[in-house]
Amino acid sequence: MNENSSIINMNKGGYREKGLSAVKDDRVPLISIVTVVYNGEHHMQTCIDTVDAQPYPNLEHIIIDGGSADQTLQILQKNNDRIAFWISEPDSGIYYAMNKAIQYCKGDWYMFLGVDDLLLDGFSELALKLKDPQTAYYGCVVYKGVPQYDGPVDTFKLVRSNICHQALLYPKVVFETHEYDVRYKIAADNVLLFLLWKQKRVKFEYHEIVISVFNHLGISGSDWDRLFFQNRGQLIYNHLGIWPYVYHLYISFIEKVDKKVQKKIRKFKKLLSGD
Repeated sequence: MNENSSIINMNKGGYREKGLSAVKDDRVPLISIVTVVYNGEHHMQTCIDTVDAQPYPNLEHIIIDGGSADQTLQILQKNNDRIAFWISEPDSGIYYAMNKAIQYCKGDWYMFLGVDDLLLDGFSELALKLKDPQTAYYGCVVYKGVPQYDGPVDTFKLVRSNICHQALLYPKVVFETHEYDVRYKIAADNVLLFLLWKQKRVKFEYHEIVISVFNHLGISGSDWDRLFFQNRGQLIYNHLGIWPYVYHLYISFIEKVDKKVQKKIRKFKKLLSGD
């Protein structure tokens, strides 16, 4: 039995397991930074380093690994004293792992940082502005070479955009009553945002501060959530209202017309070139 316990314990760790706390300054809130990862050996160390380098005093890094087959586990073990808590075991995807992470978070605000994303010094600047426990605070990210993406969001902007997950700090009250809808493989954070926007139980406050680098080459930037786009219109109607839904229909119509026009232009150019 002791031998089996030893084997299990090799798959989790962190300084919290030794009874240590991430709180170094009682005057400012604790922030939980969650990273979920699977086979992230090429990015894991850098991700840990950018969190650990933050000047903000009260940060805990929670890492949920889906049972990686590469060197990710070894990197976690090597950084055991720099991570508040980590666990490595098979799971059912990104948002399952994020929901699981919430049970290990002790912070007053939560941020979700991809293993291939980078936390910038601006994060600590935004962290010092966290005051109201009923407010989600968000800033900007570096994205596809754009040094300050994206800006303040309103209801109509949400129809075609989103608050970047890597720019947003949710108060813990959100996850006392909500979790990510795991039916959506890539866009569950969009769905949660729609729901919170409708309920108005938390406020959203924007600050023009760049807090992270969002790697668009990860799964959320290189794939798309079919269920989300299938249900997008209904989600907008249910959570954002009739006029944002009308706006969605208008934009969708314009996009379809543009695609048809571009297709005809390509055919015409092909005819002219004789191909």
